[in-house]
Amino acid sequence: MKTLLNRLFILFLFAALVVSLLWFQGFLFRHEALLADIQATPVEGLRTAGVERKELPRILVFPGTVEAVDPVTIAPRAMARILTAPPRENDAVERGAVLFTMDDAEARARLAQARAAETAARAAARQASLAHERVRRLHENKAATTRDLEAAEAAAAAAAAGVERAVQAVAEAEAFLARFRVASPVEGRVLRRLQTLGDLAIPGRPVLTLYDPSRLRLVVAVPEELAGNLEAGAGLKADFGRLGVRNLRLERVLPEGDPRSGTLTLHCRIENPEGLRPGRLGRLALEVGRRKVLLVPASAVRRLGQVESVRILAPEGDPRKAIRVNVRTGKHHGDSVEILSGLREGDTLILDR
Repeated sequence: MKTLLNRLFILFLFAALVVSLLWFQGFLFRHEALLADIQATPVEGLRTAGVERKELPRILVFPGTVEAVDPVTIAPRAMARILTAPPRENDAVERGAVLFTMDDAEARARLAQARAAETAARAAARQASLAHERVRRLHENKAATTRDLEAAEAAAAAAAAGVERAVQAVAEAEAFLARFRVASPVEGRVLRRLQTLGDLAIPGRPVLTLYDPSRLRLVVAVPEELAGNLEAGAGLKADFGRLGVRNLRLERVLPEGDPRSGTLTLHCRIENPEGLRPGRLGRLALEVGRRKVLLVPASAVRRLGQVESVRILAPEGDPRKAIRVNVRTGKHHGDSVEILSGLREGDTLILDR
């Protein structure tokens, strides 16, 4: 018998707890669930507002990731050790600025050899030119044959061609040396640094990736049925948390969907990307219909712990009597807030003075 009484007592406590929770949330005893009755207050001078039912857009939110549009990959055209550290992620770079240098000892030696060969070729060309001039004068005085003159002219021409080859070799050596100083082809910021000081740079292997911070997009996967209603050029909005809401422009809907999730990928250009970086998360808002909600001024709602309440004019009885009603609120819309339970359309709220 004692065990039965204990069980009944526990069941009673559990039921009381459930009823209390429903009461505090405003599900039970709507107008009767009062926290306190306020003393009779003259209606004159009170600030009031009505509970209105309005039609608002039904919004669904989809997470997305910020990406750089057409990032630039920086890879060397020569193999050597990196001698100066490339800039770090998010560092700003200017067009033409040197991003990093590599060990160019071999290239400098090659350039020195080419310049020495050019000097020798110019000396040989001067000597051949003087020899040609002497033979020409001898030929004019009948002291040299035509064959001698032609040979001198050919030697001078060959020497001049040797100078041209030497000049081209110097230019080639200078261009090869320039490969060891890697400059930025664009103005922007560093997106990724893949190698650093002391690493072996190899032709074709990326060292840096740069991006233009003014050209960013939000990449979002949305259900196919929603993507089908969107067209390129449509204006959209996305929330980036503390960085606020930004305007987007839909650039394209990728034709290939994900069969596992049934989604299509949207590329949305961010029209005002100041402060955003690639990799940041954003929430794209899409309107998918309309819904009716009850709205009240947010300033009318009082919060005490987890309990929210408003004051309303008594619906019957003394019109000067105000009562406090527990409510549940939803989303905020500017200065207004949705009421999920606790009020009816047409109720009159009492605002703070």
